[in-house]
Amino acid sequence: MPKVKVCFICGVIDKESDKSLFYIPLGKLEEWQKIIAKPGLTRASRLCEAHFEKSEIHKGTQVGNDFVPATRNRLLTKNVVPTKNLAGNLKTD
Repeated sequence: MPKVKVCFICGVIDKESDKSLFYIPLGKLEEWQKIIAKPGLTRASRLCEAHFEKSEIHKGTQVGNDFVPATRNRLLTKNVVPTKNLAGNLKTD
């Protein structure tokens, strides 16, 4: 049985929504733990796109120096931190 992918903050499940889930970037765990008050955040935790500005999410993948657009693979911009809906509520801004 495949592992269920869930947003650490709000519980959005990957396959039940078209929101992308993101791992914490390398070297950013401590910084993100300070921002997210919910205890238990680890490198294996994922956050959904509801916690980032739309401008911080790139739809596609990086292949060498080329960006290849895609509908499902999404990347966060470099040095991004979660700033939205950090209490877990999904109200739109």
